Amino acid sequence: MPRKKPVMMKKKIQLFIRRKEELTTHSKHLIIATFKRLFGLSPDDAALSLIHGFKKANIESTWPKRSAHSTYKTKTPFQTLKSLDNKYNVNLTLITNTVIEQNNANDDSFQKIDLIVTVNIDEFPPWYEQNKLIIKRLGGLISEEKKFDNHSYKLFLNAVKDISPNTEQHIIEPNCKWYRSHLTKYKCIRPKKTPISAELIIINVDDNEDDDVASNPAICLLLRPSEAYGYIPVKFYNPLKEKNIYDYLFDHTSNFSITVQKEENRLTITLKLSNEARSTLTYKTVIEQVFKPIVNNPFTGKPVFNKLELWDSSLPNITYSLVEKNLLSNCISDLTSTNGLSDKLSVEHTLQRFHQHLSLKGLYEQTVPKMFIDKKGTKIKPTKFIMN
Repeated sequence: MPRKKPVMMKKKIQLFIRRKEELTTHSKHLIIATFKRLFGLSPDDAALSLIHGFKKANIESTWPKRSAHSTYKTKTPFQTLKSLDNKYNVNLTLITNTVIEQNNANDDSFQKIDLIVTVNIDEFPPWYEQNKLIIKRLGGLISEEKKFDNHSYKLFLNAVKDISPNTEQHIIEPNCKWYRSHLTKYKCIRPKKTPISAELIIINVDDNEDDDVASNPAICLLLRPSEAYGYIPVKFYNPLKEKNIYDYLFDHTSNFSITVQKEENRLTITLKLSNEARSTLTYKTVIEQVFKPIVNNPFTGKPVFNKLELWDSSLPNITYSLVEKNLLSNCISDLTSTNGLSDKLSVEHTLQRFHQHLSLKGLYEQTVPKMFIDKKGTKIKPTKFIMN
């Protein structure tokens, strides 16, 4: 059986060195040996990466070639860092002829050197692997209907590809086969024959170091009309009430249900929260589907354009259950930016990048958009864009 060909990618790492302090010969050989141990680089490849990085940082430096490094190793023993605790965001610091895993970005006595190294993705998982859970949750909204299948997976994986670091984008193939083999379809409980699907997204965020108050998680509800490729992201509005959704997040007994009530071309989406200690809390939002008048060809009597709709208007005018008493904790996941940051600003910015690709067009550039426009041209008008 032939061996699997390794998949390589370029990865950005950071090396910190003391300012106004020249590197010793020993330090240079130590760094090269460390790069060989951690990243599997040959001495020449390590030296080339260091030459480019130091040049970009406007630092003149020369680095030993393979033969000189080999000779030095036999005469001067040294110990290298054996492994990394954080393979997603690599920070190395040279301190007194020792390389340690440490980020000294906030220390003015150190200078940062940005370096690019080539690594095996089996050893250094790419960005999509780090954020696999949230990506699978977003993928849970992909249309499973055959008529949308290929386009939906292409649209979704192109979003993941575009958001990923540039050096990792070649790994992702925007098709259903790649999705199934690398991400595995997220099994969400989705009812059949409903006008809309829903996915509640809750993302943990790091606290802001400049703020004494803990940051609330990022929350949004994603609604995908049954006949659309994209979804509608709905924000939560929490006016001054006795309690809101954040009060329920960290109680392991909290659960939620989502229903949609159809009234002709109008949908009322309701999310109910409850737990053992508190009474039920309800959020609602309303959207309306607006159809253009059908114009018939005067010669044939047939419509000039086919009727386009975002959900099947022929479905009965009843209340549909989308999610029934699911634990709120099941919706909590993590998300990092391509720079490895997970503060609230970075998380919301990364989410917005997903929305720009996957949401119905024209809705995230405005606080309260006047209409959502799908790629097919159908329009829906939100009575309320925010759940309250």
